[in-house]
Amino acid sequence: MARQTTTYDLLVSCPGDVVDKGYLSAVENSVAQFNSTFGKFNNVNLQVVHWSKDSYPESGGRAQALLDSQIVDGSDAAVALLFTRFGTPTDKYGSGTEEEIERMLHSHKQVFMYFINEPIKMSEVDSMQYQRVQDFKTRYSTLEKGMYGEVESPEELQGELLNHLSLHFLTRIVKSDQTDDVQPVIEIIDSNNSNKFKLESLVQGTDVFLQQRNDKIIKRIKELNESVIKGRVLNEDTNNRYVPNEMLRVAAMKIPEYDQRSRVKFDDDDVSLLKSFAERNSVELNNDFFSLGDLTQSIRPIFLGLSNDLNGTAEEKARYNAVLEICDEIKKVQQFQEYFGKLGQFHSLSLAVTNTGRAFDEDLDITLRVPRGSLVRPADLPVPGKFIISEFKGYDAVEYLFGLAATASIERYNSGYVNDATLPNLSLSFPMLQRSQEEVYQHNREEYQSNVNSLFDYEYFSESNSELVRFHVDYLKQHRSMWFPTVLIFSNRLEEINYSITSKHLPDKVSGSFKIEADGQA
Repeated sequence: MARQTTTYDLLVSCPGDVVDKGYLSAVENSVAQFNSTFGKFNNVNLQVVHWSKDSYPESGGRAQALLDSQIVDGSDAAVALLFTRFGTPTDKYGSGTEEEIERMLHSHKQVFMYFINEPIKMSEVDSMQYQRVQDFKTRYSTLEKGMYGEVESPEELQGELLNHLSLHFLTRIVKSDQTDDVQPVIEIIDSNNSNKFKLESLVQGTDVFLQQRNDKIIKRIKELNESVIKGRVLNEDTNNRYVPNEMLRVAAMKIPEYDQRSRVKFDDDDVSLLKSFAERNSVELNNDFFSLGDLTQSIRPIFLGLSNDLNGTAEEKARYNAVLEICDEIKKVQQFQEYFGKLGQFHSLSLAVTNTGRAFDEDLDITLRVPRGSLVRPADLPVPGKFIISEFKGYDAVEYLFGLAATASIERYNSGYVNDATLPNLSLSFPMLQRSQEEVYQHNREEYQSNVNSLFDYEYFSESNSELVRFHVDYLKQHRSMWFPTVLIFSNRLEEINYSITSKHLPDKVSGSFKIEADGQA
């Protein structure tokens, strides 16, 4: 007969010397015995979690932080064991084992703490490591972190742990039976794992980002100010020079071709842009700042097009490109200001769905009802300008802007979305296929909007006086929380949100509402 079983992940945290002595195997044997007896008859199953078999290679952070994300934060309880070694220090704690213990305790999760008292020869152990174990043992009891046990062999640990597991989970089962609480309990919480819902500005910290880019431009302008190129008089025919080209052959016949050269100068709009930027930032430009010496440009026919080549010294070419790059950076800063300014008009709300019950739940549908006209949908969001949109390419960029990153207590929403691989840009290999700037921008714009639509994994519905936003969660484990797909974005302040939740294991629809605090409101 089918039945519902509650599974708990049991983390085993210990240095390598504990594993070498067979204590990890003792834990696994104790858990197997628990599952086949006590757990079987009470619909409880424990799953041993240890880095050696449950972690995987991952990049993007320090090793212990990645382990915390992979196996520690998702565990429901822990068995911690210390013998003669304390372990390697992490950024925050004396060892990885200590960090894992502290994270579990901080999350108000059960830690079965054991110290091993096997006979040892001090000449065969690292005395400093051993002393750190003893110091931690003292701190654990004196700082009221909890009670600990002491064992002298793997066999003793196996028996003691089985007894302690049974007592601990018996308390949970009895409490559940007394309250008739054998079902999932689904609620909506805010980013602080509480019920204080607060609207915030959609974009934060952009002032620092913009100032850093602004400062880099100022620094580059000052560098060019100190290395100007004095203007020189060009030959009279420089702007109207035609040079025969003997290398071009068509049907084995020499044909005349021209090489037209003209003096290079900056576009008036770019000059005005850079001068205005310098004036706003109190930077005085050298009189020869825009001088390029004797730099000229050649325009020559090539296959299916024209070639533009610069003729001059390396210094002249470098200065020309440097000034153009500065102008491009100024345009980017201006478009970042415009884009962030538009986003800054909106308010955001970070929400999560949590299961505080004893049983997992499946097929959850969460629906929010808000006043009509207050909700900002993906199509209503601004799109970055053509100078900056390339910096928003890829799914990670929009996720950084609007997504919700996993924390120690709230896991990331899993939509199952896989970003499509980007097709190669053929125009890089075949110049004749190069697209115009407008075509490139349109392509990047479509990719950006596609990624935004994929991230906002909601369904939207409109009624006469309200709007509904709904999303689906396949599975939510007991005592676990999951973020909404993204922050919810609003065009104006609102005071209250109504919600409803249905799922496979909830006997009735859960309905309710919560009040919203405005920015800065106590």
